[in-house]
Amino acid sequence: MRGKRLNTRDFHTHKKLEEEQNNIVTKMASLNPDFKPLAGYKPPATYVCNKVMTPQYEYPEISFVWLLSGPRRNTLKNTKKEYNAKILIGGKGSVKEGKVRIKDSQMLPGEDESLHTLVAANTMENVKIAVEKKHREARDYGLHISFSQKITILPIDHIKPS
Repeated sequence: MRGKRLNTRDFHTHKKLEEEQNNIVTKMASLNPDFKPLAGYKPPATYVCNKVMTPQYEYPEISFVWLLSGPRRNTLKNTKKEYNAKILIGGKGSVKEGKVRIKDSQMLPGEDESLHTLVAANTMENVKIAVEKKHREARDYGLHISFSQKITILPIDHIKPS
């Protein structure tokens, strides 16, 4: 077997101790603003996610997937480089008709929802800047569309690497 085993007693014990340490450090920081954790302490990495719903049913003539990704997906790549924000397109219509993503004869999570974009970054400012950039790009194409937003904060392990 290759790889790192994640379902061991040692791994679970280590993870529990890390969670307890994070809880203690956050509690101490809230009680004492001058508190500084030990030198080896790493805070848990989190992403701020913004789920932006696209109005594809109000504007069926517009290809929102192309509008979000751009030619050769360059817009997504540039956004990731500039703002350190990952943009994931999901929902109905995010995959070409012949390339259905089916796992064990079931649809993947989020495929039954309407078309949406998940913007994830390490800070809220980066998420807001990336979403605003997408709004500006829509306005550049002559679209005055209000995208509905839902903001959540997730641990870093919920975001799949691209």
